[in-house]
Amino acid sequence: MPAIEADKLVDELLHTAEGQRNPYPLYHRLREIAPVYRAPWGTWFLTRYADCAAALRDPRLGKNYQRQSELRFGPDWRRHPSLENGERSMVNLDGAAHTRLRRLVVKAFTPRTVDALRPKIEESVDRLLDPLAEREGGDIFEELAFPLSVNVIGELLGVPEADRPQFRTIARDTTLVFEARPTPEQLEAADRAQLASRAYFSSLIEEKRRRPVAAPRSVCPHARAASSAAESFQHTLAKDARL
Repeated sequence: MPAIEADKLVDELLHTAEGQRNPYPLYHRLREIAPVYRAPWGTWFLTRYADCAAALRDPRLGKNYQRQSELRFGPDWRRHPSLENGERSMVNLDGAAHTRLRRLVVKAFTPRTVDALRPKIEESVDRLLDPLAEREGGDIFEELAFPLSVNVIGELLGVPEADRPQFRTIARDTTLVFEARPTPEQLEAADRAQLASRAYFSSLIEEKRRRPVAAPRSVCPHARAASSAAESFQHTLAKDARL
């Protein structure tokens, strides 16, 4: 029966290394047999573009980060910095709270700011592609997509280039909270990564407050915008790390 097969597909997607490494055949099959599927624990899976687009635009739907965190991790979930931080992140907020933070960030991410990044992005892409071209292949995600994300977002936030490599480990450890059943050890690693990131950006923002920089590419002269953007920085990298 389709429902039984869908249950098995989702279990393989979430709970096996192979399913996480190459989920696309599983998503394809799920889309064929159950494009709108509700898992036994209540989570809905949408695998058609039109359904996803409609859900994202439907004002009746929203996020309830607090409730979901409690269901997954219990009533004391806020004792984990990796989970507690998400409660304030722009990507987990709806309504007026989301709009307030988004307005701060949008002020800094203007078309002029983004366009000013073009030469830096092109330079970074060329530098990252050269080794792949020399070897006639390689891991596009590991060697291009992820470091490019770090470089571009780091440039926008005013993160010095020498400081950026550390965010590969931070982002990877942060994503451990997205595992279907994270272990205590994984939660501990995610907590350490969250605290390290929070300390780094707090120090960076304070430094920018003391010594404002007029660099047009950085949002850090706008300290409040930078604070909001920095909280979303990890989430962006974390999602990249999971793709």
